[in-house]
This record gives sequence, C-alpha cells and structure tokens, in this order.
Amino acid sequence: MYKEKMRIFLSFFIFLMFTTNIKASFNQYNGIVERGEQLGELINLKTANLYVRNGTEQSGIYACYVDLPDLNMMNKKALCFFEQRPSNLIEAHILEFDQNIYGQSITIRLSHFIREFINFETQEEGLRMIENDKNQAHKLLD
Repeated sequence: MYKEKMRIFLSFFIFLMFTTNIKASFNQYNGIVERGEQLGELINLKTANLYVRNGTEQSGIYACYVDLPDLNMMNKKALCFFEQRPSNLIEAHILEFDQNIYGQSITIRLSHFIREFINFETQEEGLRMIENDKNQAHKLLD
C-alpha cells in the first residue's frame, strides 16, 4: 500500500513539474571567491568566480541565489554562468551588488536554468541578451 501511494505521489509531482514552471532544485556550491581574468569588468559585468570539482548541471546560464556569510548577506539574486568543462567554473553576477569580495566565502545555489551558451555576432547582441537574462533571473527568483 505504501509503495503504491508513493508511486502515485511521485507521478503527480513529476506531472506538476512538467505542466508548470516548477523546477527541481539544483546543486549548491561552496567555496572562496577567486580572481578570474576580469573580462566581465570590460563590459561592466562583475562576477564572483568559484571553481568547483563536481559540477553536474549542464553548461549554461542560470538564475541563482548567493549567500555571502562574511558580509552577513543571504539569498542575494544572481545570474550565474556555469561552464562544466574544462574548468568547472561558476561565475555569479550578483544583481544589485557592487563590492569586491575576492577571498570571501560564497555559497551559490543554482535555481532555474535559463539557456545554453550562445555565440553572438557582435558584442552589442551579447550585451542585449545578458540584460534579458538578468531580467528573466529577477522574475524567476521573485
């Protein structure tokens, strides 16, 4: 009886996930913010870099939450760029935040997959898409 009820519950939960925009929770990553190549600063997009050992999500753009315990800041909204290979790098662009946090503890919780990486013809196209991604992250995390 218990197994049958559990099967029905799981079937219903999976049905809800596919018929609504409910997404299963992604992994959480902890570490120390490292200095990267600082390429994001060239386009006014500062990111907190975190190298991870076992990233399991697909590479792409995610809406995520960031905790910065050293600053006593929790659940900050962010747009994250997750590159599974070769570096297993997560770059978190914390929305509405502009502080130097190199060397500080960070926790990143990927929440919603937004899209795969895209190669753009021009920098302007890429910047427009990033602005769209930031707007979508805001909406998804509200």
